[in-house]
Amino acid sequence: MRSCFLVFLFLSLLLSLLCHHVEAGCFCDHEACTCSGDDIVDITGLLSESVCPSGYSYSRLVITRVPNLVNIPDGFGILQASPCSGLQELEVLELHQTGIQNWSSTLFQGLPHLKTLDISNNSFLTSYRDGVFEKLGGSLEELIAMDNRVRSLTRRAFAGLRNLKRLILSRNKIGYFEEGVFSSTGNLIELSLDGNILTDLENGTFLGLNNLQSLDLRGNPLQLLYPGIFSSFANTLTHLWMSHDDFVTFGGFDTIPTGLFTGMSSLVELSMVELKITNLTTESFKGLTNLRRLSLHGNRLTLLPKGCFTPLINLEELDLSANGMVCIPDNSDEYYPKLRFLNLSLNGITHLTKRSFSMLSSSKPTAKFPRLIVNISSNPIRRIEPDAFCYFKGPLELILAGEHQEPPSWASMANWPDNPFALVGNESIIHGLKPSEVIGGRSDAAAFCGPEGSLFRDKILASDMYKNSKYTEKDIENSLNSECPWMVPDELSPWQLAKLGVPGGKHGAIALEEGSRIYLLIIVAVCITFLLGALTIIMCYRTWSRRATQKVTMDVEANIGNGNGVGSHNMETLATIGEVPEKTDLLEKPKNGKPHPPVEDKEGSPKEHISRTGRRNSEPRGEELETMTAFGVI
Repeated sequence: MRSCFLVFLFLSLLLSLLCHHVEAGCFCDHEACTCSGDDIVDITGLLSESVCPSGYSYSRLVITRVPNLVNIPDGFGILQASPCSGLQELEVLELHQTGIQNWSSTLFQGLPHLKTLDISNNSFLTSYRDGVFEKLGGSLEELIAMDNRVRSLTRRAFAGLRNLKRLILSRNKIGYFEEGVFSSTGNLIELSLDGNILTDLENGTFLGLNNLQSLDLRGNPLQLLYPGIFSSFANTLTHLWMSHDDFVTFGGFDTIPTGLFTGMSSLVELSMVELKITNLTTESFKGLTNLRRLSLHGNRLTLLPKGCFTPLINLEELDLSANGMVCIPDNSDEYYPKLRFLNLSLNGITHLTKRSFSMLSSSKPTAKFPRLIVNISSNPIRRIEPDAFCYFKGPLELILAGEHQEPPSWASMANWPDNPFALVGNESIIHGLKPSEVIGGRSDAAAFCGPEGSLFRDKILASDMYKNSKYTEKDIENSLNSECPWMVPDELSPWQLAKLGVPGGKHGAIALEEGSRIYLLIIVAVCITFLLGALTIIMCYRTWSRRATQKVTMDVEANIGNGNGVGSHNMETLATIGEVPEKTDLLEKPKNGKPHPPVEDKEGSPKEHISRTGRRNSEPRGEELETMTAFGVI
């Protein structure tokens, strides 16, 4: 019995721990006062003296997991009467997972010292009323409103927030701004709009943000950027992030609008990830003279035109990964003295030559970057020329495979150290030639990369690494002499083949878009055909039914008009129409099981009449007429 009681007690305790019900109440520690609970419907009286340990001053209040707190009619001015020290001069207020629906300006009255307001994770927050934060304008510096359901921002949504410096609106459903929505937030420094559904940004969108330094637009299906969209903060913006998803069929744009970055000389970091960019020009990055980090990861840049990065004289890091590039163009006549990091992974590069890394020919190590970092992992490389790594002016960190990845088939250590990878230079390191091991280059690599090293390079070409090559000397010569060295197009992805003009090649996302359109057209055509066929059948049936009904009605009227009964021949006519088989049975079946005697005229003969069709029929009796009337025959 005792053991059963212990089991029951244990199960009760377990159920209480698993229960999602939150006990109502507040507690305070040395950092903040926190109120939560399913039963909280009003905050009046929650912050009593009993929950505030003496000796502490509380300037932060957190109200969370209160789904039944739907309204605070007197606003947070009631905190002025709280016995908890410091809450009268509240500086940080957090409202999470509440049931508040009336987000009006009265909600935040009585908070003259508030600096940070966090209203994230409120499922009922779908819009901001005009002037909702206006009473906080004299003190509020940070407004965080993430993971809500706001769809649009009206012109006066942030009216009065003249001291606001940080505005976080991440992961809402914002798709529309009224022009001038930020006109009252002239001191804003950081604006995050990531994870929304913005598509078009017009010139007046950011009007008034004259001091903005950081703008986050990642996770938006941007498809149209007007030149001059960033003009309000062209001289102050330092960080700009934009991204989308390449597998989503809508959003993105083919090329960067000319003049988009005009005058943005303060920008140091630019990220344009998976925006479906296919073309760059010499004007694409004009004006970004101080840019240090550029990411174009996940776009569709199969080929890079010469001079597209020329304006970026201070560039330090360049990410061109996952673009499907088939080659690295010769940039030997371009000057990038500060470039220290080049990411070419996840592309379609097949042939590495001495010109492949000419972009780094003017780069030299620094205290910040003791080695130049080059990532060429996940490329279908089929041939590496012996002098491919001879263009570097200092130690190199070469990445052939990522961490915990098996070395690619082309990362061979055959005849080491008489190997192209050994010529990366003294103090250079290579990742991916061996699993979980870093390999160093030859200390005498510089000597073999000069004119006197031709014999050594011929020795490498005569090794087994090149003897078993399936490519002819003509193939190799054509690749070396082209502006874009590449080998064997059938080793490339379908998209790269399409961009190179090879028949049958299509990029997966492009093929998906085209296939989706075709299937949609087919479905629409089938639906229209089905509807037209159904409409035709209905019209034909109605026409046939109308004519048949008219014919029967005319026959019955003729019989009645001539005073004749309805004979069996006429009933057969009704039955053949297919609409009144039951009526015929009812008419022909007598009530008492005996046939009705014919009705005779004065001379004693059955009364008959001739129908319009020439048939002789007996006149229907009284019971038959009632039944025919009930079934709509007459």
